[in-house]
Amino acid sequence: MNANAQAFVPSSTGTPNPTLDAKLNNPPLRDTIHTKKSRPPKQQSITQQKQQQRRSHSTQQHSQQQQHFQNSSQNKQKHPNQRNRSSRGGQPVSRKSNDTTSVVVAAAEINKQSEEPSVDKKGRVSLNHLLNFSFPERRAPPPSYHPRRSNKSSAVTPSPYNKERFVNANFRFLVNPLNDYAFHLADPDSNFDWTDIEQVLISATGQVPTCPICLSPPTAARVTKCGHTFCLPCILHYLELRDNPKKQWRKCPICWDPVYERDFKPVQILHTSAVEERQGKNTAMITEGDKVEMALVMRTNGSTLALPVSASWPVPDAVVDAYLKPGTPVMPWHFTPYAMQFSRFMLAGPDYLSTEYGRDRQGLMEAMKEAKEWNLVEEIPFIQRAMIQVDEKMAELRLQNTKQVELAMHTAEMLFDTVTAVQNDGLIKRKSASSPKEQKVDPLGEKRQEISEKKEAEEIPMAYQHLHFQRAGEDTHDNDDQHQQQQKEKSDSHPKHKSNGSRGGPVADYYFFQAADGQHVYLHPLDVRVLKHEYGDFERFPHHLQVCVEGVEETTMTEEVRKRFKYLSHLPLACDVTFLEVDLKKLVSDGTSKAFSNELKMRAKKKQDRVRREEKSRKAMEARQKKEQKSRDANNRHIMESDPFFFHNPQADQENEAMLAKAISESAKEQQEQRAKEQGPKTVWGTRAVASSSSQEAEAGPSEWADHIVVTTKKKKSKHKQKK
Repeated sequence: MNANAQAFVPSSTGTPNPTLDAKLNNPPLRDTIHTKKSRPPKQQSITQQKQQQRRSHSTQQHSQQQQHFQNSSQNKQKHPNQRNRSSRGGQPVSRKSNDTTSVVVAAAEINKQSEEPSVDKKGRVSLNHLLNFSFPERRAPPPSYHPRRSNKSSAVTPSPYNKERFVNANFRFLVNPLNDYAFHLADPDSNFDWTDIEQVLISATGQVPTCPICLSPPTAARVTKCGHTFCLPCILHYLELRDNPKKQWRKCPICWDPVYERDFKPVQILHTSAVEERQGKNTAMITEGDKVEMALVMRTNGSTLALPVSASWPVPDAVVDAYLKPGTPVMPWHFTPYAMQFSRFMLAGPDYLSTEYGRDRQGLMEAMKEAKEWNLVEEIPFIQRAMIQVDEKMAELRLQNTKQVELAMHTAEMLFDTVTAVQNDGLIKRKSASSPKEQKVDPLGEKRQEISEKKEAEEIPMAYQHLHFQRAGEDTHDNDDQHQQQQKEKSDSHPKHKSNGSRGGPVADYYFFQAADGQHVYLHPLDVRVLKHEYGDFERFPHHLQVCVEGVEETTMTEEVRKRFKYLSHLPLACDVTFLEVDLKKLVSDGTSKAFSNELKMRAKKKQDRVRREEKSRKAMEARQKKEQKSRDANNRHIMESDPFFFHNPQADQENEAMLAKAISESAKEQQEQRAKEQGPKTVWGTRAVASSSSQEAEAGPSEWADHIVVTTKKKKSKHKQKK
């Protein structure tokens, strides 16, 4: 072993390494013991041969390292001013030499790994080295650098499309009254359990929605979980045509989401009518110049229930405490005033649902009659199946009509009836107090009349006083100043009602104007501020307004919009919202108009700038399209001119004309010859007559060229004569 080890050490001209030489010349004790015994060599096993190869390979690596160390030391002696030194082997070694040594060692290890096949824990050998196969090197991921934003709120991260959010934002629901929905009443983004939904309300603006299968108004309309509406017979027929009959679902024909028969929900389509009908225009889109009916809506802080202010809303706390348990919120039912147009969800009573299913059955009976008239044999079984489903649902509703549901409905009806009665009693008392009583002699009558007139003047809004004075022909500027001074004194003497984000404490109620048909169309915040300045308090706002639209601003509900407009925080995310800029000159006084003249002018200027930018971008786009079209035409022209197939040669045109004239003349000559041949005798049917043989011989005349030819025929002798 010692001799073998020395054989691998190369001769070096430099200074030897005593440490490495000692290791090589003095092997371990077990190796020397075996070498001293003179025994005949035995055949080594495979494992021993591999061990010996590894030892020899390691010895070769050490010798290569020694040689590099010596070469580096020689270079270092030639250049002694290098800074990086090491005391390995007593010789200075540069960093460059260390790098070279590491590269050599790494290359040796790679060669070793490539030569020896890799074996896993189970003893399986990889044969990739035989195929000369290796995976490409992994690329480092690009550095994720995002510059810091000065305003964090401006960074809007687009969220992926969510169909559940779309359904929650665009539809309203009638739910099962046996469950608790307090959480949904507080959180507008919470999704309802699909099994709790009894009916879906869809607001139709403009045209009536159609079934995408039959392209007609839906019969017994049903909505799927993905938000698409179909006829009940059409979707049942579509599910029946699935490839595998064992499957209970099929892909939606619109979005390819799985559609199950158990997920179909009834639909009621509500038609909106807040915008006055216009001749020749689509009432679905609100444009400038339209007149829109708007209602004053009130919402309690922390609740998503927002209803128009009326005789039944808002509900006083005393009435709530008298009919409901402490801490129980007021839940809207299908019979709650304005709930079908404004509420996000309602509790559905069995009577209402049975009426809706009866309407669906009536529509199916009409469809059955029409199918029989038109002999639509394929559709009749599915219409019958749809009628069976409706009958089953009506039977289930009879089981849901329990005493608990009847008691809850009766309590809700009494609650809203009580609120209406209280409001009407208060109105009657106010009217009776203002009505003239029996005339009696009273020395203080004039004084009382002055006090009552003063109170009425304080309670009447400034807009109505302004209109009254204009009709009377009086000057309104002095009256405006007096009214503003009275409002200031009253606000100093009485505390304000905290609403719509008033400073100084939490907001109790929110008041805002919304379209009277329940669409998400709201009055612009600046116009609300103008009305607030005019009427002094939100509770004094008129309950209904008819405004003329001057501008339309559309947006989508996001977290940023929700923080900016807190009175709209009851709307779910991804809901489309429209703000209307209206003309309030006829609704407010001149003093209020002057107070907001600068802001109104600024808004009008921004609107003009926006229109100008849109017009400029439209013209730029048209000019860009014209330029692109011009460049395309020029390229096509260049291609046609450069291509020899499209090359225009005047000489070739002359040659073509000459060839064409020659061909025409030849064809005309052939036609004349054909006509000359056809001028001979004809038959009764108008065809050319064929001449007889005698006539042909007569016409042919004597043929002397064949007179010298004589034709002779030989007769064969019979066999009997030959035998004789």
